[in-house]
Amino acid sequence: MKKIKIGIAGITGRMGRLIFAELAKNRSFKLISGSEKKSNPYIGKDIGNVLGTKKIGIHISDDPEVLFSNVDVVVDFTSPKAVMHHVKLAQSCKVCHVIGVTGLTATQERKLKLASKKTAILYASNMSLGINLLISFVESLSQRLKEEFHVNISDIHHRHKVDAPSGTAISFGLAAARGKKIKLPLSKIPHLLKSSGKTSKFPIDFTSIRKGNVAGKHSVTFSSKSETITLGHEALDRAIFARGAIFAAEWIAKKSSGFYSMEDVFSL
Repeated sequence: MKKIKIGIAGITGRMGRLIFAELAKNRSFKLISGSEKKSNPYIGKDIGNVLGTKKIGIHISDDPEVLFSNVDVVVDFTSPKAVMHHVKLAQSCKVCHVIGVTGLTATQERKLKLASKKTAILYASNMSLGINLLISFVESLSQRLKEEFHVNISDIHHRHKVDAPSGTAISFGLAAARGKKIKLPLSKIPHLLKSSGKTSKFPIDFTSIRKGNVAGKHSVTFSSKSETITLGHEALDRAIFARGAIFAAEWIAKKSSGFYSMEDVFSL
């Protein structure tokens, strides 16, 4: 069987390391390249030596063009700024692009969709099966409950996570809004955070906490004057996100163009 040639953007980062480790267990892929930003101290060093395995003869590059050369798919957990540069290369090189970066603006998302006309792009705020099933449940429940139910979305993450609410929390908010047949004002989400000190009559709000080393804990609570319904998910191991990304990479490698989400991958 022909192996899928894969590159990892941000290979020495938290997710890059996990994806590398999971790839070692998967016979469907062949690692071709790994990249990091120019200031990274591991530039030019062997990936295997840096990530704690035996030498593999592939060196970490600071050149995105090398990352996208001679690969079928690139998995990208870098930053919004880096993703926007990478997607241009994915488009010109006709390389499938799996993006797990959160914090993209609406304008940046539109650019991804535009690029997907020439290559296959998968963009997801969270790549675990459980989260994506829960997003589907939230939309369904929101559709069935009456307007009197207010929705609060809570996310707890490690202290190093910058964006708040998390991309996953926003995905839950969008799902609840679809169910209610209203539009979630993305530009006003900071004002919908309870910690912002702002008051809002909008039927969906957010609570974000950053502490310790929490991989990810989310809950969606529907509240009325007489009852409360809570749906929740907790990531106990970050490897679930790496496994989801690899599953997505294998799925999208068969595509030539189009804009996809994990709902497409999991057939939700």
